[in-house]
Amino acid sequence: MVAHSEILLLKCAQFREQGEFIDVHLKVGEELFSAHRIVLAASSDYFHAMFAHGMKESNQEVIELKDESISAAALKITVGNKIFVAGSIKDNCNSYIYCYDLEKNIWEKHSHFNGKLSHLCTVGDYMYAFNSDCTQIPQRYSFSEQQWQSLAEVTVPRGVIFFNSGTVVLHSKVFVLYGKRCDGSRSWAVQNTVLLCFDPAKNMWEEKASTCRAHFGSSLFVVNDKLYVAGGMVDIDPNGLLQGNHAPVEVYDQDNNKWSIVDQKHIPQNALGAVEIEGKVYFIIKKFPIDSGIRIPPGKVYPVSLHKWDKLSLMSSLNAALCYAPLKRESLNTT
Repeated sequence: MVAHSEILLLKCAQFREQGEFIDVHLKVGEELFSAHRIVLAASSDYFHAMFAHGMKESNQEVIELKDESISAAALKITVGNKIFVAGSIKDNCNSYIYCYDLEKNIWEKHSHFNGKLSHLCTVGDYMYAFNSDCTQIPQRYSFSEQQWQSLAEVTVPRGVIFFNSGTVVLHSKVFVLYGKRCDGSRSWAVQNTVLLCFDPAKNMWEEKASTCRAHFGSSLFVVNDKLYVAGGMVDIDPNGLLQGNHAPVEVYDQDNNKWSIVDQKHIPQNALGAVEIEGKVYFIIKKFPIDSGIRIPPGKVYPVSLHKWDKLSLMSSLNAALCYAPLKRESLNTT
């Protein structure tokens, strides 16, 4: 059974990822990192002394860390000690959830009954599992009860095939982006991708706005509390193979329930999956968004140079999954 302390830490990490209850920002160089004072104090004697003993930083919203031994990479950590991966064994129709314990350095295998999975995500004490084409009822796994539960079914219109083009958590709700192919009178026709929102508190799906263009094999992720979709292609064949042109970058306006295309003014044509979002350069590698650390200064008129990142294109050919791994601070070498 998962300890309550571990659930609490996972929940704190989720709050941080979603920008909830943030009460302090740490500045390292030009980088700003959101955090919770109580988590910093609990995990570091340095921060505990800072907040508890009346130092001037105890009341500051932004705390600048000037120690040269502290790097931005050392602060990009999450809380928790497990990685979950969806997969299947070659020549075996069964699928599994594989759990890697970073502290114990062991793998565990958990069977599930949701067909071929394409996305996993966590909300609170639950891990949500979604298959690639909506043919199976979505499920969630309770860490405390160690059992699977079925969710409300996604309604798929007759003659329509859904392809999962991205899943992400925002404000404790699960957003899933589904690309659509529809059975026309003589051939299959591609339609724009639809955004669906699942509310765990109500066990209910709500259909949101469709994107401006079709998206297949894309990545759905959050930047500054907004949903973005990037990467992938605008078409897919009946066998699930991507085809056509590269899909555009789009952003979702939650207040007006509307998608709009994000202009790529500083990104040259590339095979690296590089996209421009809010003055930052992200690489979409195997559907995984990576913040490159490249910042685009306001008023810049020339394209960003990507020639030092050429080897990233090799990642697309690897049979591997990418993720952010939680690390203990003492495990990081910052010298």
